[in-house]
Amino acid sequence: MEPISPPESFLEAMHGVRRNLSAAAVFIGFALAGSLALMLVHYFTPEGDASPPLYWRLLATLSDLVQAAMASLGACIGLGRMGRDLDRPLWKIRTDGESIRRFFLPWFILIAGDSAVNRLLALNIDAEAHPESILLYMLFCCALSAWIIPIGACIMFHGRLKWTQVGEALAPLTRSFSLTAFFLLFGFISSLMLTFVALSLPLPYRLIIETADNFCGCIIFAGIWELCRFNRNHPPEHDFDF
Repeated sequence: MEPISPPESFLEAMHGVRRNLSAAAVFIGFALAGSLALMLVHYFTPEGDASPPLYWRLLATLSDLVQAAMASLGACIGLGRMGRDLDRPLWKIRTDGESIRRFFLPWFILIAGDSAVNRLLALNIDAEAHPESILLYMLFCCALSAWIIPIGACIMFHGRLKWTQVGEALAPLTRSFSLTAFFLLFGFISSLMLTFVALSLPLPYRLIIETADNFCGCIIFAGIWELCRFNRNHPPEHDFDF
């Protein structure tokens, strides 16, 4: 049995998010708080200094970790509440505290790892010698970040992060290539478009772009969650005839 088509899945995901706007607001609120700390550090970074002082680089790294921690808490609480409602009564994580205990670390690894890769690449870009590297950098970063929500959703649905069961947890992403590719492409395009818009806006307005980006993340989460439910309710059929 095949899952529903990508357009139908997208509409189902939208309906799931509308049904859980309060949970989405929690996720977005935590993510915005972390992004604001990160934006303020970048805003006050001394201009024209190719090599900021060590203390400033340490502050930038700390702001990345704060942003990752806040976004991880928002995912554990907000997306945990959404997942609980979308899979009621089967998903057994009943409290926010239990969700944080089980899922903070995997979310933090995903988000902090993404930030570390982005920062490492940014430090090694020579925009003057290779102007096209800026566009390639943006494309790569948006493509990388598109995987965060799908992987995090699969781990949450699985129930916990066990390194020996990562393949099993991520199996739903391989069940329907069309659905997985659809939500990855949606995440990539929305992130890329919003990034281009944010570059031309002052700091306060970038928070609006962040809100839109995180709302898109809620839609992706709901869509992947439904794919996980389908994978559980309709296990793959194996042909044992030889």
